[in-house]
Amino acid sequence: MSVTEPVIKEIPELRVISKREKGAFKATIEKLIGEICACVESPENQRNHVRVTGPIMFIYHDEEYKETGADIEISLPVSGRISVEDPKMEIKTLPAIRAVSVIYRGPYPGVEAGYNRIFSYARENKLETLSPSRELYFNDPAEVPEEELMTEVQIPVSEK
Repeated sequence: MSVTEPVIKEIPELRVISKREKGAFKATIEKLIGEICACVESPENQRNHVRVTGPIMFIYHDEEYKETGADIEISLPVSGRISVEDPKMEIKTLPAIRAVSVIYRGPYPGVEAGYNRIFSYARENKLETLSPSRELYFNDPAEVPEEELMTEVQIPVSEK
């Protein structure tokens, strides 16, 4: 497990396919990732040359961790003319943000270390943390050992 030094990044707006719902933390994330990937990989979207333009992203709308009833949004940056049949799934533009970012390497349950590092950095540098936070998943737990999983944690900030 490791966490990089925090950096402040200007993150541009992103066009994404997105779905948000409340539920059990891990199960809801896995379910929504599966639904979004299935939509992008549908025959119609493949015919329309829809392309993924960035890593899958978890946007956490709650102020603190909740095991159940968590307000979870999964988004995937895409380009092309995408067709969506699920009325709860939408194509939208995530706003540009200024964020403190770290890369966490290791099993998902340890990603809290990345958040802790960002919150410490923000306090030390007199930055106010905002919501929602974002986690970007750079590899797939079905393809790499959990020690090699790479997650970028981004927390929006402003000057105090």
